[in-house]
Amino acid sequence: MKFTIKKNILEQVVEFLGTYINVADTFLAFRYINLEVTNEKLIFTAASSTMSARKILNVDEVNIKVEEEGFALLNCKVVKNIIKNLSNNVSISKRGNIINISEGNTKYNLNTISDRYPTIEFGNVENKFQMNKNDFEEGIKNVAFAVGDPKNNSAISKAINMYANNNELRFCGTDSFRLSTYTVKISKNISFDISVDARNMKNMIIKDNNVKRINVFYTLNRFGIETEDTIIQSSLVDLAYHDIKRIFPTDITRNIVIQKNVLMDIINKTIFDSDNTGAKIELNFTSNLLTATYEEAEVGHSQASTDDFKLIGDPIELTFNSKHLREAIGVVEGELNIGINFLESIVLLLSENCPNNKQLITTIRRL
Repeated sequence: MKFTIKKNILEQVVEFLGTYINVADTFLAFRYINLEVTNEKLIFTAASSTMSARKILNVDEVNIKVEEEGFALLNCKVVKNIIKNLSNNVSISKRGNIINISEGNTKYNLNTISDRYPTIEFGNVENKFQMNKNDFEEGIKNVAFAVGDPKNNSAISKAINMYANNNELRFCGTDSFRLSTYTVKISKNISFDISVDARNMKNMIIKDNNVKRINVFYTLNRFGIETEDTIIQSSLVDLAYHDIKRIFPTDITRNIVIQKNVLMDIINKTIFDSDNTGAKIELNFTSNLLTATYEEAEVGHSQASTDDFKLIGDPIELTFNSKHLREAIGVVEGELNIGINFLESIVLLLSENCPNNKQLITTIRRL
């Protein structure tokens, strides 16, 4: 195997695939990038126990030139460090179990492993549809914050659910204390209800701004996206998701209308210990004044207020986890409509500027 490639092209591929490699993976081959070289293209593959990605580069005799076909396993961490020190055309060849990487008078001889890379299925997908890349990414960003901590024992609480029906795709994330949904239009009237680990979903966000549309696909055991030269896919979380239709309250007794920047400003002024992720903030709404209160034992007490809001209904005092409230507000913009249910236990958060997003936040019961 022998080929030459522009340094910046190789660097981008290795940087991209490194996202899907665990350098401490117990399966040795998964610490490597699998490279297949033909006279027509270079095929790079990376994988872990739950994710895999493939990048294909066409041989154009300008940026990429192939002298000899073959395959090799490239140590991702080592190759990434080597490429940083190079600047122009990089030559890569393999003889036996030795990988040669060179540029001018600079040469590296690297040992590789003889293990065969596992066969990873990337094709044979019937269920596929197109959607706007930004819609897909916004769906992930608008719900990922609400999923459970990676250390959470519940696989469903760490997953993002995708429910498709009637040309709409709804993303959903919840840790049981808050819930966020984001709904977008899609090009195909297709029905499915699947869940994917939230960390894997976030790793499907493509940073290439030149990509405008993506193909989304799913099978019985995997979900993924593809572009002209890239495939990213994940295994599914094989558990039934919550029926969220019954969760949204219908007994709204009070509504609060307030600008995002006004609410965020009063929260930031009140919370003086941002490292305390479990900090509670009390919001007291009267007909003409919103007062935010924060207290930390043996540290201090703070209070801030504003009259820049509108309350529809009786006065009310609500207590929230400040981190949850901040994160919920953080993904929306403009005017917020906050609805409170009869029991004062659930808050429905809607945004005029972000109509695709709908959120629920549980309040903290006061003793």
